[in-house]
Amino acid sequence: MLKKITVRNREIPVPVPILTLKEAIHWIESTLLKKEAAITGVFLDGKEVTGTIDDTELRDRELCADSDLSVCIDNPMDLSLQTIEMVGDLSFVLADRLKTLAVELWSQDPSGERKHSIKEAFADIELMFELVDHLNGILEYSHPLLAPINALYHLIKSAYVRAKQECTDKAWRSLAKTLVTRIEVYLRNLSQECEGLQLELLTETKQDPLLKAEFNGR
Repeated sequence: MLKKITVRNREIPVPVPILTLKEAIHWIESTLLKKEAAITGVFLDGKEVTGTIDDTELRDRELCADSDLSVCIDNPMDLSLQTIEMVGDLSFVLADRLKTLAVELWSQDPSGERKHSIKEAFADIELMFELVDHLNGILEYSHPLLAPINALYHLIKSAYVRAKQECTDKAWRSLAKTLVTRIEVYLRNLSQECEGLQLELLTETKQDPLLKAEFNGR
């Protein structure tokens, strides 16, 4: 039978008989999860467990006293703050890269290496879109604090569509102008909005006793 579970780097003794991985997960969900928290990672004997916990193979995986079971638990506030930080950091770094890239595109046709830089920049912009979509999934699109973030998201997406077409048309100077006068500006604004949103959410957390207890329970 399983003797202990590691949660957020803390060893917790298991006082009930647990023989399988599914039983362990259900016990964690019923006894250790606080309001709105969720298990975001499961590691058994040093290896990440992937797939659905209700899959037969995972459900029936036997555990013993020596089994090393570790789980990651997060709540919406944790995930929101982490995602906002990633969006803000990525936007700030990407804005600097786009400014340098735009100057080079304006002065000459891109070499093979420079075209690779364009491809990487576009990939990072798409990653930023994915992160904002993820944030909307956590906090819900209608959350009032997300309005400035989503407004900039749509502005960047519109400019990005134009930039992609300019790249296809090999209109390098037009692309440079779009990068530096639109996307770069919007990204810098997005970085600032993310910083402000982090502070707003932390303030909201401190004012709500339930959220405060959950946030401090990390």
